[in-house]
Amino acid sequence: MAKLLKKGRKRFRMIYRAIIAVLAPIFTLQACDANDIIAYPMYGVSPANVIHGIVVSQNTKEPIPGIHVSVKNLYSDAITNTDGSFVIYVPIQDSYKLKFKDIDGTENGSFELLKKKINLAETYNSLNIELTEVSEEE
Repeated sequence: MAKLLKKGRKRFRMIYRAIIAVLAPIFTLQACDANDIIAYPMYGVSPANVIHGIVVSQNTKEPIPGIHVSVKNLYSDAITNTDGSFVIYVPIQDSYKLKFKDIDGTENGSFELLKKKINLAETYNSLNIELTEVSEEE
């Protein structure tokens, strides 16, 4: 009889652990609201700001794909998509130094390197960046 009780307890513990393993993540995610998910893009990551914007040509005002956008002293970067837009998650600070560099060569034109310091209170995290095209000298 004691062996049967011991087996029953082991099975109960095993089933209990499995139920907890399934339900714990569900309750954890349910405890978050939409603002938490935006402020904290991933669990275990410190609070973050989102910097997003569009990079266009200064001459034609057309979006520029393939521009590498990086933040000085942080491992945060992005490459503009076909719409010229980018999104970067950065830790909360008052200001950031961004660098916009054309990395795709002459595929869609060549553009000058741009370094820009931004203050999030002034930009509201959304940027409209215009890059100057490099003139081809013969």
